[in-house]
Amino acid sequence: MSKLRQTIKEYNELWGNDAASFLDKRINLINKMDGLYEPNVIEIGNVSNDYGGISVSKEGGCYFWALQNWAGNYLPEEITQELYEALIKFEEERK
Repeated sequence: MSKLRQTIKEYNELWGNDAASFLDKRINLINKMDGLYEPNVIEIGNVSNDYGGISVSKEGGCYFWALQNWAGNYLPEEITQELYEALIKFEEERK
């Protein structure tokens, strides 16, 4: 299983948790996601917000996209291989 997929799952499960250590766990998981997402990140196009644009990444045989948030972190979402490849193709043809 993809480590990034598992980390996203853990992060999403935190929102239903009332544990006192919620914030620490959240920060640790965000940092872990960044570490897994960033090594393979490919920026797509010129569409962006104030912090960053659309990017894609591949990890553990799974495909993801994300926008950077205000803190410079990625909060990726899993996408299909077809969408990943279409975005890569768009970026290559755009250049």
